[in-house]
Amino acid sequence: MKYYGDTDLASNAQFYLGEIAYSQRQYSQAVSEYEKVLSNYPKSFKLAPARLKKGMALIEMGQKTPGVKELREVVKRYPGTEEERRARAKLKELGVAATAA
Repeated sequence: MKYYGDTDLASNAQFYLGEIAYSQRQYSQAVSEYEKVLSNYPKSFKLAPARLKKGMALIEMGQKTPGVKELREVVKRYPGTEEERRARAKLKELGVAATAA
């Protein structure tokens, strides 16, 4: 990221930094890495998975309200995707609606 942060695959690499942190249960770090994908690479093909995993990491940290907000954004912004399906499933598991009332 330091030397190739503006290349085509930079957002992919940034996303996987989040995945590494998430897999190590370092959820705060994962949220930070996923947020970098969302803020630094607005045209990335990793936006939907980054937002989904950011929401999941927030929930793992006990931050249900912001986590639910992120998952609802996935449902709203990425209809018909695998990420939308997973977000809906997690929201259902949590007992909350997929869209805000």
